[in-house]
Amino acid sequence: MPTDSRSSAVPPSSGIRIKRYLLSSLLLVLAAVSISLLLHGIALWYTPLALIALILAHLTLPAVILHLRRKRVATSLVEDDIEVEPQVSRGKILRLPLFYDWLAFIVTMGKEAQFRRWTLELADLQPGMEVLDIGCGTGTLLMDAVEKVGADGACYGIDPSAEMIHRANEKSSDMNRPPHFKTGYADKIPFTDSSLDRILSTLVFHHFPPSDHTAAIREMKRSLKPGGRIVIVDWQKPTSILRAMAYPMFLIYVLHQVGPAESPLDAPTLGTALKDSGFEVKRTSYGHGGVVGALVADLPSEVSENK
Repeated sequence: MPTDSRSSAVPPSSGIRIKRYLLSSLLLVLAAVSISLLLHGIALWYTPLALIALILAHLTLPAVILHLRRKRVATSLVEDDIEVEPQVSRGKILRLPLFYDWLAFIVTMGKEAQFRRWTLELADLQPGMEVLDIGCGTGTLLMDAVEKVGADGACYGIDPSAEMIHRANEKSSDMNRPPHFKTGYADKIPFTDSSLDRILSTLVFHHFPPSDHTAAIREMKRSLKPGGRIVIVDWQKPTSILRAMAYPMFLIYVLHQVGPAESPLDAPTLGTALKDSGFEVKRTSYGHGGVVGALVADLPSEVSENK
């Protein structure tokens, strides 16, 4: 009598999957150890362990990202709260707010607050200013910005992901003066002409194809008051790989080397679009190694333009 081979043997792939899960768990534990060591400062006696764990963390996180991306392709998420119809919007849209907050902690090695302070210092916010964050995510940066603009100012955040906006509103619901969040796109900013003092965009432009840079800059200039400022923060090629590896944000560089996209700060389209629009542009870097940088673009005032 023939036997049923399905009941008499364990599929070989089962053992392989178990080994992969165990290896992934081990790598995640080592990644957590690495982060803990870096948060407390690397001492000489455990520097080798920290470096090994840091390398494993750098290898693990991109693998997790790619795995989640594959799962997202197979899962259909319906966005039911879009208020603004995009003109181009061919860029990537992130729709996992809780994962987004966790990832921000990981890639900054727990120093996200320091990174936010650096960004806001570049913006030079003053009391009474109107501030917009394009691609605001879950709103953490604006929750810090509201304290700087004070009761007479206002902070607004737009993001194409309804999930991100929902999470941003949840996080800020207990604040006395929370930022205002709504869905929106960089190439169709839902604000009137010359109504904003500052426009921020942090780790967003690399999601846009270079062909969209000009449209986004045009909209930003239209919405900005004379004398206003744009701060665009994004990843860039580090000036020193070795120095960058030991510094928070190196994972930003690693993650984006997986795809073919060029750094928007290194691409000529963004800087050219700003200069052609009349902005005075300067470039700066964050931390050692320069994995993350910023373009700070000032729009001349009417007085300066008349001169």
